[in-house]
Amino acid sequence: MASQVMIIQPTGDKRGHYGVFTSKLAQAFVRSGQTVVIVTNRVDMAPYGGKPEGVEIVEVGDGKFAFDESPAGKKRYWQQYFRNSFLVTKAGLSLAKKRGIKGIYISDSEFLMASLLLLTMPDCARRILMQVNAANFSYKDYRSANRLKKAYKAFQTTIFRRALNTRIAGINALGEWHARRLRQQLQLGQEYPILVVPDGADLSDAPIDRGEARLR
Repeated sequence: MASQVMIIQPTGDKRGHYGVFTSKLAQAFVRSGQTVVIVTNRVDMAPYGGKPEGVEIVEVGDGKFAFDESPAGKKRYWQQYFRNSFLVTKAGLSLAKKRGIKGIYISDSEFLMASLLLLTMPDCARRILMQVNAANFSYKDYRSANRLKKAYKAFQTTIFRRALNTRIAGINALGEWHARRLRQQLQLGQEYPILVVPDGADLSDAPIDRGEARLR
């Protein structure tokens, strides 16, 4: 019987790489012989190769937590992001407990919201891999923000570090540079697993031109 993994993606419909990343990751899990439950706000896998057999999509609130990126929605960006991060991540962790799913990949969940849930919800026997893209977990390195946001980042880092040490089995970074910076900023020992997985592309060893590389 195939093992089951869960992908928690609170913003599967947000503009950018979120939908395609979630879709491709789920497809890769299926190819490796596992079944997948995607817990999200809303996601459409059709543009990215479709939903293969073995993938179940659970849209929290039946899709009512769609990410609104209209001009009006942009004004509420952080409200939507915090709402989705809390509600979708909580629903995913609750469903994982109910079904006995131990392998969980969390992508694009606001780190304080995810950390508080992981630290306060029961059922700690989970293998959780957290996606972390930006290496900006310090007051100094969070450069594109005002002092209030920088202070929040410092507080977020403190709670996130606690979750890393007790609830999160490892993190997924984009590159070796990110891994080194994250290990330093989050005060993680060399024994703590940081999995380096760059932005994906199906490339061969033979040189190709820029247009073909972008397409792939």
